[in-house]
Amino acid sequence: MEKCEEIKEIIYDSLRNIQDPEKPMTLEDLNVITEEAIEVEYCQEMECYQITVTFLPTVPHCSLASLIGLCIRTQIRKSIDEKYKLKIIVKKGSHASEKEGNMVQEYFFY
Repeated sequence: MEKCEEIKEIIYDSLRNIQDPEKPMTLEDLNVITEEAIEVEYCQEMECYQITVTFLPTVPHCSLASLIGLCIRTQIRKSIDEKYKLKIIVKKGSHASEKEGNMVQEYFFY
């Protein structure tokens, strides 16, 4: 799946330099985004790429997790021309609001 790896690299390169909304650092600097937390698979049945990005908020009570998810979505949308399904998830056990729901930020089909 060479194309999947290529898309993963494009996504990581586009996400790594997003500025944290509260700190003067990037999401990569803060380990909010890592290359290992990006998954790309091709789904023959749907004829599109399935992309999952899992991010780790800097603190368990991060009030800007939704904003970070929207920034991730926007950057991916600008970076990928392929047809894809996107799922953005807050890492399990990393956010206080997890008990209220499953912390899936976005689920899109393009």
